[in-house]
Amino acid sequence: AAELGPLTALQRQVWDALAPPRLAAFQKRAIQRLLTPAERDLGVIVGAGTGSGKTLAFYLPAFLRLGEMVRPGEFWTKAIAIYPRNELLKDQLTEALHNAESLTPVLRAAQRRPLRVAPYYGDTPRSPTVKSVAQRWKEVRGAGGYLCPFLRCPCGGDMIWTADDLARREERLTCRKCSRRTDPDVLILTRERQGREPPDLLFTTTEMLNRSLSDQRRRGLFGVRARAARRPQFLLLDEAHTYTGVAGAQAALTLRRWRHLAGGPVTWV
Repeated sequence: AAELGPLTALQRQVWDALAPPRLAAFQKRAIQRLLTPAERDLGVIVGAGTGSGKTLAFYLPAFLRLGEMVRPGEFWTKAIAIYPRNELLKDQLTEALHNAESLTPVLRAAQRRPLRVAPYYGDTPRSPTVKSVAQRWKEVRGAGGYLCPFLRCPCGGDMIWTADDLARREERLTCRKCSRRTDPDVLILTRERQGREPPDLLFTTTEMLNRSLSDQRRRGLFGVRARAARRPQFLLLDEAHTYTGVAGAQAALTLRRWRHLAGGPVTWV
């Protein structure tokens, strides 16, 4: 961590909780570049082989900065991660949730609230009710609940929203295999609650972003027309090489519209 420049006491604790023993040279360069808040738009491209740690090169500095920004009772979207494929979104959401849960003791000890993550795409239920969840999630007969389509437990087990938790309107998932439970203060499961309490890190797709820019009820989740102190700081565009042809041109137009409405500055990765 000393190679990356000065870190606050809290950032050093976040680093100790998340950073691997060794980092590749490209990860160090990316982290150094992304740690400093941008006074104007900044673009960083991270390129490396499959499985080499490109994702960590973004999420580690993002979490270092987000940890300093969270405050009890304050909720606004600080980083948006956009994925071209739902399966990739699910994989990265699982990893980000695990990291956010690892940071909870560190943040609570510093009198901060936990860092919140949320998925916002087609399978995200509208409200914590059986009627809403059953529209998008498959019922698991005999388990008394509904199978989450975008998250798996670190042990490999299926995550279930139980009937008991739904009856209490509790946004919590339980693993069928090891009984591990998610923290409602870390994972925000419904669009209704995301609208009231935007997450710190939002996972979405270009399609959902495009739809939401014209939706007066949802656009605030993406930082549209937010005051300067509450604008998104990061936008991650993963698998950027897939945005080609007509689809790539449409994605670029959507991102330019979002940037205009959000006001910036934004760090693009």
